Amino acid sequence: MMAILIAGIVMLVGVIAIFLITGWLISGAKPVESAESVTARLYKVRGRYFLLLMAVLVIMLSVTLSNLPYRSQVAVEPEYIVPVSGRIWYWEIGPIQDRDGNPLQAGSGPMVLPLGKPLEFQVTAEDVNHGFGVYDEAGQLIVQTQAMPGYVNKLVHTFTEPGEYHVLCMEYCGIAHHSMVTTITVE
Repeated sequence: MMAILIAGIVMLVGVIAIFLITGWLISGAKPVESAESVTARLYKVRGRYFLLLMAVLVIMLSVTLSNLPYRSQVAVEPEYIVPVSGRIWYWEIGPIQDRDGNPLQAGSGPMVLPLGKPLEFQVTAEDVNHGFGVYDEAGQLIVQTQAMPGYVNKLVHTFTEPGEYHVLCMEYCGIAHHSMVTTITVE
């Protein structure tokens, strides 16, 4: 019986509290504003947020655009040209040429790329898209571009370390994609 009495008192106090809060809210209510004045205020706030967003965007772009990797390639004039053609499922690289198109190496020995000289890889494909990726001996990606049929991507790179570099296909090109690997030597 006592529990029912306590529950009744709690309910009565709750109902009285709800009525008091509702009365307080109604007594302090302001007259309703017109839709035009509310809309004008919202557009003003929205305009300020837009200007703030544009300022932040311009600052972020100006700070980060200098970090793009392509700026250094534009200023470098390649000394040698290395033609690269991707075919199912192998790479055809070379022969290395000077800027006039004259072959640098004669004979059928292994191709050796010069160390410290800017090279322009002219990368294309004969059949499907391939990803031309050059990796160092530790397996780190050094440079990459797409090999696409009917288009020549020009990729300028200067090797700073001698050694064996691996060329892998970075885009799935068929059932033997995993075997599309070759090695280039830089001395």
